[in-house]
Amino acid sequence: MMPPGAVRAGLLALALAGTARAEVVPGEVPVDGVTAMMLFQSTCLDRLPKFSGAKTALQSADYAENPETGTLYHPELNLSFSIKPGKQCSMVFASDEDAMVLGLMLGGAAGAENGGEIVINSVDGDLSVDLGRGTRMIFEVIGRKAGAAYYHAAVGKGL
Repeated sequence: MMPPGAVRAGLLALALAGTARAEVVPGEVPVDGVTAMMLFQSTCLDRLPKFSGAKTALQSADYAENPETGTLYHPELNLSFSIKPGKQCSMVFASDEDAMVLGLMLGGAAGAENGGEIVINSVDGDLSVDLGRGTRMIFEVIGRKAGAAYYHAAVGKGL
């Protein structure tokens, strides 16, 4: 028979090992264009230029944070945010909607809020919006993975 202290220590080690291996991933539901636009607007565009409070707001909305990367994952939607305060706010998401429509919705939201000319690469659907003072918004088609189409939208300096 093991001493009670050894049993507790073994259970604690097992629990910690299980916690350390827990993988933080996004939900599985594809994101529609309106939801993508609203989340990008409220998390990134409305918080320009420093993105103050964005991370706290996402954590309050039950986004799970990857402790190694700081990426915040939506619990149900296939969507994540990466926030670098004062530099950049980006969103990666899967959607079943047309890339050009998604790009125009997100770029249009950035342009409407902050002004700027939308520049579109008609070959692959990527676009950018110059928001002035060294700040740009970009939308990129990442590609397909496991049957889902992935996109990246970001706003900040140096993009």
